[in-house]
Amino acid sequence: MEQFLLVAKIIAPRGDAGFVRIQSFSDFPDRFRAPARFFIDFFGDMKEFVVEKSDIRGNEISLKFRFFDASADVDILTGKEMFVRQEDAVQLPDDTYYIHDLIGSEVWFGREHFGTLTDVLSMPANDVYLITGDDKKVYALAALKEYIESFDAAGKKIVFGNCKDFLLDYED
Repeated sequence: MEQFLLVAKIIAPRGDAGFVRIQSFSDFPDRFRAPARFFIDFFGDMKEFVVEKSDIRGNEISLKFRFFDASADVDILTGKEMFVRQEDAVQLPDDTYYIHDLIGSEVWFGREHFGTLTDVLSMPANDVYLITGDDKKVYALAALKEYIESFDAAGKKIVFGNCKDFLLDYED
């Protein structure tokens, strides 16, 4: 079965020419430039959509899909998530990983098992790792490269160095 990556969510129609506003989950806004291809799940069936026109202004992204020419046409898309095939993912630089590569990783501080990385919060200054400890409490840790000794994406294991003192209790 094909693997898909979530890259955006359709928020609302924009105007009356068949455009939609999206919320991007990607750090690469150029991926939305026409003629980009995306997949949207309709009742368990991934349907392909082709971007005919795009309007990208900073964080504001609007798209017009081929064959969708009026706001009434795109109403059915509101709230839907947009995906790309895993093999079409943007190639990242060395020592950079997708969030889905990190989530589920076993967390170690040196040789001591601590818990599981359960989420990554994207913040303005840097990302923040949410780690569910073996004690079932949730902790937050700034996602700084200098804290990481090693990361094995295939083995889902992340080893942090001497930064355990920087863990913060996290509550929603």
